[in-house]
Amino acid sequence: MFKIATGAALVVAVLAAAPAHADQNFYGVLDVNLSVSKPSRPDILVPALGESKRVVAVDPGGMTTSYIGFAASEKINGDLTASVVLEAQAALDTGFASPSNFWSRNAKVGVASATYGAVTLGRAQTVFFNTLTAFNPYGESDAGSSVALMAGGRVTLASMQTQFALDGATTEELNRATSAIIDRAWSNSLVYDTPDFDGLSASFQIGLKEGDSNGGNHALAIRLNAEELQAGFAYQSVKTGLPAVSATSNNRWVAGISYDFSVLTAYAQVGQDKFELYNGSIRSNFLQFGAKVPVSAKGAVLASFGRTKNKPLESQALLLTFGYDHFFSQRTDAYAHLLLDKLELAGDKGDLGTSLTMGVRHRF
Repeated sequence: MFKIATGAALVVAVLAAAPAHADQNFYGVLDVNLSVSKPSRPDILVPALGESKRVVAVDPGGMTTSYIGFAASEKINGDLTASVVLEAQAALDTGFASPSNFWSRNAKVGVASATYGAVTLGRAQTVFFNTLTAFNPYGESDAGSSVALMAGGRVTLASMQTQFALDGATTEELNRATSAIIDRAWSNSLVYDTPDFDGLSASFQIGLKEGDSNGGNHALAIRLNAEELQAGFAYQSVKTGLPAVSATSNNRWVAGISYDFSVLTAYAQVGQDKFELYNGSIRSNFLQFGAKVPVSAKGAVLASFGRTKNKPLESQALLLTFGYDHFFSQRTDAYAHLLLDKLELAGDKGDLGTSLTMGVRHRF
């Protein structure tokens, strides 16, 4: 905790000492909830994980992963702006930051031009994750089917872990591979964002391998902003961190669309999560449909259904979430949602899983 407090104090001191013409911000989102949950668990997983039991818990991030951030920018000339962003996740149930990196969400420095676009270096959220979370009503929440099924999808991840173990991967290699696959940000990253061309823009990202024998990462994203209509596509390939004994890469793509009909905003996504192995591949197809329906000036009903399916392995995951989000002010809201999930692995069907969550979120 001393290191965390010292690091935060140093950042505050640096921002305070910045030139008067530079902009500095301290901001964040804090989200915590009370949940009662019992996940779906096929019999095939019981020997390793035990019987699925109902758990009452205080959990972080029911709608948004909590984080604090520091940002500063300075106008260099009429076209160029330099910026720095440091963002650290915070689990409000325990007070812990990310177990792997303190500045786990973003730690980057960049230069932006209205004419030529922006370049950033450091640790950055992936352009794939940003696109994935833009086209479902639950955004980056783990309660939403997009993040739960595609940001380290349940079916593909479970199949991958089994295959890696059979191929002789050590526990350390298995844990490292799992972290690499579910990570929402890449270290040693270079990102280029194009200028906006009448609502059309693109982003390109590279994660340098820096000595990793399996290789580096790369991704691209394309976004269309046409007022009520929004659309996007993203692709990423992950090699860094995967065990050399088994996998060559984890490749994902997702395409999404949303339309604001005033009375509701509709969302749809399709995608694929694929592991390229030396002896074949593991592939899961993904879809998601959702809606956000305003019921008052301050409240909205949210609903999302998603599925990942792997036909060769006879495996699939189904997830349905619906709930209500109410804003007490511009920065504070309370929410409640019910999540139903069903996991099937290798033809072994689990029972219906349920999770009821009630929480509060504050932005500053």
